Amino acid sequence: MSNNTIYLFVNCLAMTGWAMLFLSAFTSLRYHWLAGRVLPLALALIYSVLMISLMPFEGGGFDSLANLTRLFAQSEIALVGWIHYLAFDLFIGAWQLETAKRERLPLLVLLPSLTLTVFFGPAGLLFFLATRYSYSSKVVGSEQRSV
Repeated sequence: MSNNTIYLFVNCLAMTGWAMLFLSAFTSLRYHWLAGRVLPLALALIYSVLMISLMPFEGGGFDSLANLTRLFAQSEIALVGWIHYLAFDLFIGAWQLETAKRERLPLLVLLPSLTLTVFFGPAGLLFFLATRYSYSSKVVGSEQRSV
């Protein structure tokens, strides 16, 4: 299978997962277990097989930015790195959805977080954690005042 075919396949897997997460946010459907567990696991398996097949790495490394740049200039390594992002971001997105539903956070907290996580992974996680903390602080504060 060519690298381009693998790239298209893993992108389809990830986008299917993200569609399931957004659908689960708006409905009572519970696709998040599939999107957040099964699909990231499939991506992790593909990642692992590709990573093992590429070892040992040639033409770069992790010991300096210059070597990292040389390493990721190789299309196979860039593909493996991309799959890494897809798997972890999807897993984090599912965690955000599950946490938001369990803690009854409003969609206005969840949807921007999921959107940011799709495109800018760590920024989406940061936004979710900050808005979750802010929302829970306000809820706890209002409950204490009403007692």
